[in-house]
Amino acid sequence: NTERFTEYFTTVVRNEKRKNSIKEFISENTGYLAYQIAEHGGRTGEKFITTTKKEFWTMFVSACGGGIIISFIGILKNLLGKVAVAPFWQGFLYSTNYSLGFILIQDTGSTLATKQPAYTANNVASSLDVQKAGGQPDLRNLAITVAKVSRTQLASFAGNLLIVFPLTYLLAWLYFESTGVKIAEGAAAQKLLSDQQPFHSLAWLYACFTGFFLFASGLVAGYVENYVVYGKITERLGNLSSFKNTFSEKRRYKILHYVQNNLGGLIGNISLGFFLGMAGFFGKTFGLPFDIRHITISAANSAIGFFGLDHLITTKELLYTVIGVFGIGFINFAVSFGLAFIVAVKSRGIHLRDYPEFLGILWRYIKKYPKDFFQAPTNR
Repeated sequence: NTERFTEYFTTVVRNEKRKNSIKEFISENTGYLAYQIAEHGGRTGEKFITTTKKEFWTMFVSACGGGIIISFIGILKNLLGKVAVAPFWQGFLYSTNYSLGFILIQDTGSTLATKQPAYTANNVASSLDVQKAGGQPDLRNLAITVAKVSRTQLASFAGNLLIVFPLTYLLAWLYFESTGVKIAEGAAAQKLLSDQQPFHSLAWLYACFTGFFLFASGLVAGYVENYVVYGKITERLGNLSSFKNTFSEKRRYKILHYVQNNLGGLIGNISLGFFLGMAGFFGKTFGLPFDIRHITISAANSAIGFFGLDHLITTKELLYTVIGVFGIGFINFAVSFGLAFIVAVKSRGIHLRDYPEFLGILWRYIKKYPKDFFQAPTNR
């Protein structure tokens, strides 16, 4: 069988050539690591995908909780901007504020909409994993998963934004009533609005950078979660004599349970906080157009600017600012989801060109059940 012999001979030559290749070794092991990171991210992403109406509204309420925390983060960030310190330390204060806020969102069970895409992308890619599925993937089920991700993401964005703008405005007003000073007024307040407007600033470019940071923090979280499992961190910590002698059995169980289930998210939140907080410092230091625009923080800044100008802005400018904020949110989502999906797909060795019929299936599903992409369906 000439064909089989040729294939066998080619394989032998290729393997002989690659067996001592450092590049091949690094590439293969990086692929394994990326797969494990994607798998851990996918498990986290399961809680960000709703199926029933009850889950949908639970996600909405959770996002409202995240909006409350973000409002305080936005107020505190603008107050920290008034502190006269060197640019590095100002960036450090911003980073600490963001990190503590993101950790609080995690520990209270609240939701930040922009953190979801880095995890849900792994679930979507997992549906195409033939080896994991044990055969050909169910493309219709994949379309249903896309619908679930879509409506869950909208519920999160709605919950965040419906709280952030009015609550931040209320907090800005309370600060003014208690101190007699506005957090921002005049040119500073106008800048808070202009910074969200796409053609008066580089807001949408900065939103791309933010999307990358959201993706990168998801990778960090996945890597740490993988390391906790692979390195048997909880088992090793639980066997330390000093750990046993310091804490009671009940407290040890709580600590080990937290490390096992939350350490990845904790480190991911800290990394995201410092990515966002130090971006402005990096841009100023090197004279580069480099900064961040995050939808919820942009909404909070817009509320502070709107109050600081005593509402004296035109309807056109207000609409322009709103469009800018929503555009920032879309770009945050698209970049973060896209990058995470590419990594998840490549780590599984999936080739999207093998499933050209999926777009047709998805389009037919959209035409038949358009509401599924916005709200949880009734039982069919």
